[in-house]
Amino acid sequence: MDATEQLALKEEKANLKKLKKVLNTELSVHVMKEEKYSREYRNFVAYDYDDVERKQILGRDLKRAGENIKQIKEYLINPYHGRIDISGNGDEVETYFIGNQDIILNNKAHVISWKSEMGGLFSQAQKEKEFTTSSGNYSLLLRREISIENSFLKMINTTYDHRNVSLEGEIIDPFLLSVLRDKRRQKRLTDIIKTIQANQNEIIRLPADQNFAVQGCAGSGKTMILLHRLSVLLYNKKLNPKRTKIITPNEMFNLHINELSQELEIQYIERISIDEYYKN
Repeated sequence: MDATEQLALKEEKANLKKLKKVLNTELSVHVMKEEKYSREYRNFVAYDYDDVERKQILGRDLKRAGENIKQIKEYLINPYHGRIDISGNGDEVETYFIGNQDIILNNKAHVISWKSEMGGLFSQAQKEKEFTTSSGNYSLLLRREISIENSFLKMINTTYDHRNVSLEGEIIDPFLLSVLRDKRRQKRLTDIIKTIQANQNEIIRLPADQNFAVQGCAGSGKTMILLHRLSVLLYNKKLNPKRTKIITPNEMFNLHINELSQELEIQYIERISIDEYYKN
């Protein structure tokens, strides 16, 4: 590892440490709330209808605190998988960390979802260095892939840095190979968020009202693109889940994609086999 890579690794360790501190502080707040609500709920004695209503509210507060604790713990395990630095709108440098979900605390976005418009630039930046978004024009300064496992930084790979000579072209990098090996060991259908390629990202983010067909051989990723596209459309409120159906080959396939559908937060879209669809 050369001096530049060591400096980059040190920088990302510091960034992760800073976020973990923020998350752990927030976690402590909700743990104290949960303990307080739990104690009050156990000791609460209802004498009239108003008391019953107050106890129900206390129960909801207790449940919400527990949900917040669970969510923050999930954030800590793997908060993000990429970083992108861009300049624009007055040449100000903007840094975004890209993850599965938005992490917004105290009105500050610490991590943005890959489903968002700015999050989509991370995949787009594999082949483009200039971007036009709804908020303006931007130039790429830095693109870095980041692997975090169980809250610890495992590996980084800087694919573009405007200050240095960068790797260009269609290559398979060590970071990508590492992620693919991990996926193979899991032996289950998993998301492709960390490994979305520029051409896949382009299809996933086509306009909601555009008709198109994706052709490819078995195992080429057609289903993955479909599921991730639905996730992006739902996130950006371009799709009504109640007016949408996923038509699948058979019921076994429905079960096959069930866990991934939950990870991508599209579990509320009805999945129906083609036989059942025509019967209905």
